[in-house]
Amino acid sequence: MPTDPDSDAPKKKPEQYLNVRIEGKVAINEEPKAQEGAAENAEPEKRREQIAWYTRFFRWAKADPNAFFTMLATIVMAIFTGELYCVSNRQWQTMLAANQASQDALHITERPYVSIGTKDGTLIDLPTANTPLRIYFVNSGHSPAMNFKLNWFPGIGTASPSQYVYKSPGIIGSSYTHIERWKNGAGYAGVDCNGPNIAAGGTRTEFIAGMPPYLDKADKGTINSFDILGSFEYCDEFGAYHCTGFTAHYEPSIHLFVSGIDAGPVGCPNSAMSDRNPYMISLPRCPQPSEANLTGCSTPSY
Repeated sequence: MPTDPDSDAPKKKPEQYLNVRIEGKVAINEEPKAQEGAAENAEPEKRREQIAWYTRFFRWAKADPNAFFTMLATIVMAIFTGELYCVSNRQWQTMLAANQASQDALHITERPYVSIGTKDGTLIDLPTANTPLRIYFVNSGHSPAMNFKLNWFPGIGTASPSQYVYKSPGIIGSSYTHIERWKNGAGYAGVDCNGPNIAAGGTRTEFIAGMPPYLDKADKGTINSFDILGSFEYCDEFGAYHCTGFTAHYEPSIHLFVSGIDAGPVGCPNSAMSDRNPYMISLPRCPQPSEANLTGCSTPSY
């Protein structure tokens, strides 16, 4: 009868197999339990380190109170200085805003205000045998209107008066240039910025020649309408630039010029800065209070 090769090997009891399985189970579960135990042990260690830091700090403060109070005073001063800076900065900004508001209010109340016409409302006086047509401008403000410049353009209505379509009547108006200033490498060079001044409460008279033939045609009805259009500009002592368009309409029935509809064929510049110049640097059209004396322009005195 054949013999079993394993028959001579010692046989294990069932309890031994059970122990192996149990030991294997324990071995498998020991690793996560060990990790949990390490984490639990780390928390007390961290707390012990924090307590040790606090203990060392208070021991140092107790051992050297002068250094502790010096550090505490430095921290308090730093916080106080920061708060003081914030408060001072807010006060400074408030002061600047109040100062700007005060300057704006002063500008509004003290600046010149120029309008077409005299104080009694006369816009234009008709020409006589010896005097050309006269157009008036009055300054109702409290300071001079500086470097005053008038641009005008005669217009003939070719459609109904309500449409005010204009064409050139064959004569040339003013050159229609604006107050301009530029800066070159040698300093300041003012160009077309030295017009007359209109004193506070004063009136400026401008003369326009060559108008009688067109007024006569308007009186006879051979033209639909006759107007004088344009704009006037000036500076104030605060350095601000002002430009206003106008239309003066001739009314044949009363032989007077009256204020007309602003048809807008001519107008004001889009900017208070001078037009671009390829050879020079553009400056504000009006002298600024902080500038030095400018060639060809009056210097602000306010």
